[in-house]
Amino acid sequence: MINAKAKGFAVRPAGEGVFFVWDSPAGQPVKDKTIRDCSNATLKLKEQKVLVEDVSTDDGQNFNGRIRGFEPARLEEFDGMAIGDQIEFDEPHVFGASD
Repeated sequence: MINAKAKGFAVRPAGEGVFFVWDSPAGQPVKDKTIRDCSNATLKLKEQKVLVEDVSTDDGQNFNGRIRGFEPARLEEFDGMAIGDQIEFDEPHVFGASD
């Protein structure tokens, strides 16, 4: 399993929040979201966004999931990682999250 911290993934600057995207029915109040509520996450390594799916956590701080892609290059592999690889990461590694 790939470890984002050991590999040198970027972390959000102090005070910067996660960008959340999700569907909300019209006319319904928007509920607060946490990464724990999401199944997809966007991490960053060098110039690439690393897109992760099937995100799960036991404690809300340490997460794991499966790499589903790299952007903007749309490569099958990047920096020793490939689509389908398992990755573990911490909450500060997450720049974006969605359902």
